[in-house]
Amino acid sequence: MVQSYFLRLVLHQVIITNSVNFEKWATDMLIPNPPQTSVVVMDNAPYHSVQDNKVLTKSSTKSVMLEWLTKNNFEASLTMRKDQLFYLVQLHKPTEKSFKIDEFIRSQGHIVVRLPPYMCDLNPIELAWAKVKRIVRHHNVTSDFSLKRLKEVTELVLSQVTEEDWRGFDDHVIILDENYWQRDGLMEDTIDRFVIEVSDGEDSDTDSTKSAISESDAA
Repeated sequence: MVQSYFLRLVLHQVIITNSVNFEKWATDMLIPNPPQTSVVVMDNAPYHSVQDNKVLTKSSTKSVMLEWLTKNNFEASLTMRKDQLFYLVQLHKPTEKSFKIDEFIRSQGHIVVRLPPYMCDLNPIELAWAKVKRIVRHHNVTSDFSLKRLKEVTELVLSQVTEEDWRGFDDHVIILDENYWQRDGLMEDTIDRFVIEVSDGEDSDTDSTKSAISESDAA
């Protein structure tokens, strides 16, 4: 079962290059297969991250801002200036991003977990990819694979990614995550001590200066 899911995931990474194809794959292949209330882990590839109600920027046109406000049931008129419309957009924008695919997966009874951006080392599938590419290179010592042969070898290699491998990938990522949390805590403690020490030093210097000035006045 794990091998089957992984095969489909890898193939979708190879053939899907836009959000339309990805949404079709999610509807036809992803949703019908996992058990109920599964956890779907998403990275932040652009075609995974189409926003359902994307917040506009200051460079958006006046008509687009007006359309966004109207769509979200906020009062606005064409007679308003662009800076006034943008102020309303900023005032009413969602506090969190809402991704179209996330909402769809949740509507099917599953849980979506987003990986931190720019943290590919916390994505277990990267370790799986590394194993696949390493074995494919081993089979392709002459670097002259045809596309058909490459597909055959890749499918063979994918079958060698086992459930035990996945547990190992997950365990490795968990250890990394725990190390990051520990380092983050150490950094906070170090910064706090530094700030306190600098503040204490500044207070002492200030007190000494005040004392010197008082003595000078007394003289």
